[in-house]
Amino acid sequence: MHSIDFIPETRALYERLNRGFVAADAVCTEDVKTAFETQAAHTPDRVAIRSGTQSLTYAALNMRAASIAGALHHAGLRAGDCALVDVARTPDLVAALLAVIKCGAAYVPLGSGWPASRVALLAEETGAQLMLSDGDRSTTLPQSVQLLDLTRIDSIHPAPEVTVGPNALIYVNFTSGSTGKPKAVPILHRGVMRLVRDMAFLPERNPLVTLHLSPIAFDAATFEIWAPLLNGGTCVIYPEKDITLTALQHALRDGGVNTLFLTTALFNTVLDVAPQALDTVGTILTGGEAHSVKHITAAVTHYGAGRVVSVYGPTECTTFASFHPIDTPPGVGSIPLGTPIQQTGIYILDGYRACNTGERGTIYLTGPGLSPGYLHAPKKNARHFKWLMINGVKTLAYDTGDLGRLSPSNEILFDGRADDQVKINGHRIELGEIAHHLNSCPQVRRSFVAVNTNAAGEKQLFAFVIPNTTPDKDPLDTRKLVKTLGQQLPSYMLPRIVLHEGDFPLTPTNKIDRARLLETLRKPGAPNAYFQNPHPVASTQNDCVVARIKED
Repeated sequence: MHSIDFIPETRALYERLNRGFVAADAVCTEDVKTAFETQAAHTPDRVAIRSGTQSLTYAALNMRAASIAGALHHAGLRAGDCALVDVARTPDLVAALLAVIKCGAAYVPLGSGWPASRVALLAEETGAQLMLSDGDRSTTLPQSVQLLDLTRIDSIHPAPEVTVGPNALIYVNFTSGSTGKPKAVPILHRGVMRLVRDMAFLPERNPLVTLHLSPIAFDAATFEIWAPLLNGGTCVIYPEKDITLTALQHALRDGGVNTLFLTTALFNTVLDVAPQALDTVGTILTGGEAHSVKHITAAVTHYGAGRVVSVYGPTECTTFASFHPIDTPPGVGSIPLGTPIQQTGIYILDGYRACNTGERGTIYLTGPGLSPGYLHAPKKNARHFKWLMINGVKTLAYDTGDLGRLSPSNEILFDGRADDQVKINGHRIELGEIAHHLNSCPQVRRSFVAVNTNAAGEKQLFAFVIPNTTPDKDPLDTRKLVKTLGQQLPSYMLPRIVLHEGDFPLTPTNKIDRARLLETLRKPGAPNAYFQNPHPVASTQNDCVVARIKED
């Protein structure tokens, strides 16, 4: 165990930054099951879920979840187990999550249309033997997984009597992994309770009304669903499969939404096309990747001071770790990550030395929001989850891999990554995972995956591929290549394919020259389609744009 080195000046800096929070002193006695059932008993007739013209009271939602829990328990789900959940964004999705929790189990949310191989991997990693779905997924499930169709569940089986506790698992999210295998991130009940109780990043709203817009496999959904339901508020379900500005504006206005989270990319698109769509929302949380100063300036100008709050946090810390209310146009420079949310400690370390103001280091997180560590990944856990002595107290800390500095005003500034991990539309992506699957294809000799930012500030994935074929006699079928990738990766990880002739250009240190590769896309004759998306909000798939470039 390493002890963190402080000088008196830096010790005072971090005490102010963390508002005196000491991770070892954090005590959580609540769990989500008990908190929701207590709320439902206290406000049974209050609207918990609203979706279009349909609404469910707390009592009705609790009763529906109990019915599903009874069926799950009858099918063999027990405390400590995991259950896959593949349900469309409807009130029954929330009921399904609650049902799993009522069994003392953890839910494993799946993304829409995920390939069978990925579903099988998630089932294997978590040991899940049950899947809750609202449709027929039997053709894509491993034989070991039993399918339960929500539409056929009745109330003949009683819900189990289970005591959960704050240190039990509540869900397992999967993030991209550099070795080609996604990382399983288990989250505890105490992490969710820490996120939604006494929220420092929000003004007090009574009732709190959020919009559930994020995919359930994206951890922002944790805030969207549980923040209102554990505080007597209302979760409004976005009713459409695709996101359109018209539908978004109607959902916000008709649902009385006062708090909204948008990924940076979606937030920027709304600002570019129809900023008035968010006029009725009191607080707009946005994050997931670095902000555009231009868009944040436009937001402050349009919405006014304090309406927009930048939030930051990896999946491993239960959604959010820091926040920065934006009161004035930011001027020159990046938007700060801000200061820690409640029950969270943040330290910037150079090795095991606490960095002073302006010094660059790695961002570490502490507190009850932390995951206990990746499933079945001792080497990764040793790299990212470390027991440190901080001010003489044994503390579990998570190494985010993000680099940062403390500003003169004692806020955290983002200063890049120490690896090739990126965030696009809020999804954390390891470029190495995409390259791993590309390089496994017999038609590919070499590949290099990079991210380009277009004129609108959107990040796009590109895969530069050197074919293992003869262009004239046996050309690479890029559509088949993308289809093959789609059998291994979710749609948000599918890149635009660029065929490359010759070897990749190298930097003076003999690394692939990313800048020169991306520059080839801007040369005369390069298709403008690379930088155009006619439906940036409604689109849920990366376009497969194909071109052939030749190194000069």
